This record gives sequence, C-alpha cells and structure tokens, in this order.
Amino acid sequence: MFMNELLEKLFRISIIAGLGVKETIRKKLLFFLLISCIVFIATGAGCTNACMGMTDSGMEAQYIAKKEEIQSGNLPEKAEMLAQLEDQYRAVKKESGEKLTMVLSIVVFSITGFWLFLIAAIFTPFTVMNDFDQRMHVMILARPVSRTEFLVGKFSAILFVMLLNLVIMLAASGILTYLSVGETGFVILKGMLIFLQGLAVFTSMMLFFSLVIGRLPAVFLGFVLPWLTVIPAISIINGDMTSELTLTNIFTYVFAYGLPQYSINYFYSLSFVIQDIDFLNNMHKIGNNTGIYSLFINTVWFGIFWGISIFILNKKDIET
Repeated sequence: MFMNELLEKLFRISIIAGLGVKETIRKKLLFFLLISCIVFIATGAGCTNACMGMTDSGMEAQYIAKKEEIQSGNLPEKAEMLAQLEDQYRAVKKESGEKLTMVLSIVVFSITGFWLFLIAAIFTPFTVMNDFDQRMHVMILARPVSRTEFLVGKFSAILFVMLLNLVIMLAASGILTYLSVGETGFVILKGMLIFLQGLAVFTSMMLFFSLVIGRLPAVFLGFVLPWLTVIPAISIINGDMTSELTLTNIFTYVFAYGLPQYSINYFYSLSFVIQDIDFLNNMHKIGNNTGIYSLFINTVWFGIFWGISIFILNKKDIET
C-alpha cells in the first residue's frame, strides 16, 4: 500500500517535471546561452594552447642555444652537462605544461559553474515557475496533485535541465581540453559533486524567491546574493579574521556565515580539482575547515528554503 502511494506520487512529480523540462527546452535562449558558453570554453582552450605553444617555443630556443654553447666548448664533462641540460629541459617543460593544464581546469570549472548558476537564476523564475504568472498552476493543482508534489516536480525539472547541460558541457570541454593539452579535463568531476550541493541550495532559493517576491526580484537577488559572499569568503578562507569586534569583522562573519555558502562552496569544490594552491588548501586545515562548515550550513539553508516554500504554497489562496 505504501509502495503504491509512493509510486503514484513519483509519477505525478515526474509528469510535472516533464512539463517543466519541455517548457525550458522550448525556449531558444537556452540553446543560445549554451552555445555561447561552449564558445567561451573553446576560447579558453585555444588561449591555453597558444600560451603552451609560445612557452614551448621559448624554452626550446633557450635549450637549443645552451646546448650549442656546451657543444662548441672543449669541456671534459661535456656529456654530463648535456645530459643534465636535457633533464632540466624536460622537467621545466613538464612543469610548464602542468601549470597551463591547471589554469585551463580552473577556467573550464569556473565557466561550467557560472553557466549552471545562470540557468538556475534565469530559467527557474521565468520558465519553471511560469505557471504562476500564466495561472496554469490552477489547472495542475485542480487535479489530485499536492502542492508539495508540484514544487518538487518544478525543482526536479530545473535540476534535470542543469544536469543535461552539465553533461553536454563536459563532453564539449573534454574534447576541447584534449585537443588543447592532450588530456580529457574530466578532473573537474572531482569537485562537481560538492559544487552541485551549492547549486541545489541556490535553485531552492530561486524557487523560494519566485513564490514570495516574484520573478524579476528573484532574478535580481539571485545575482546579488552570491556576489555578496565572495569577499567575506576569501577573508575567512585566508584566515585574515581576528577576534576583535570591528565593523569589518562583523560584516565579514554575517555575509560569510549568515548567507548560503555559495562562494566557499565554489572554492571548496575547486580545491578537489586543483590541489597545488595554498589558498584552496586552507579550507582543509584543522582550525579553518571552512569547506566542511559550508556543507553543513548549506544543508540547513536547503531545509529552510524548502520548509518555508512548502508552507507558503500551502497557505496560498489558490482557486482550484
């Protein structure tokens, strides 16, 4: 009996989610933005490839000049010096390639993350929650569909669209990264699971704002709030904070820990992709551990957004 009811609920949620996905895909803006984002990744890959070529050319020119200088001299240890020069050249070339690959990984990860947040910020209020503006929700809720199922279905729709875009972007960036530096670039997957937690919190926030304040204010706050957490997050991660009760410290703590952890979540997820940057490693240190804190804080915010959204939707006076 319980299983049948659960399956019926999941079926109704899937129907609502399917309608939301169709409505989102029907918007041509989605494809335009997706193509634009892939172009940005391709540009980053092309710049990395060009930088790698210039770096290799410069190192090779220095290597050849030094090699000719050694060969032209009458030194008894000439063979040993040439072997040492060869080892140094290979080591420097490898290190340079690794740095450029790291830069490309940061670019791909950042563009992918920005794009997914952009989808949630724009398409959640204007497509997934568009039923409230067109009063289509009255027809849906007139059927045996609970308001919670309606909200979960809408959330599932935008989540599916974002995951679909993520797969497309990973495939495109994988090909472009391989053509650029000879690697697939799938190393960004190491931090994507953590990043998706922050993305789920952001999407639930956009659902909440869409219900409470409307579509345009929701988009505005969706762009503003994540940026408000950037500078405080950097101060917290760097360990620049002191115990003094100053306005700067209060501001930093309020915006760093009093809002959803979008910036810290991004840096924490990136720390699993890039592990050679001291700034990112700070989040794993005992006494800091801002990355772990962000997961707990985001989980609390996820529950808050969903709890209030369900409460508000259940209290709405909707003629069905």
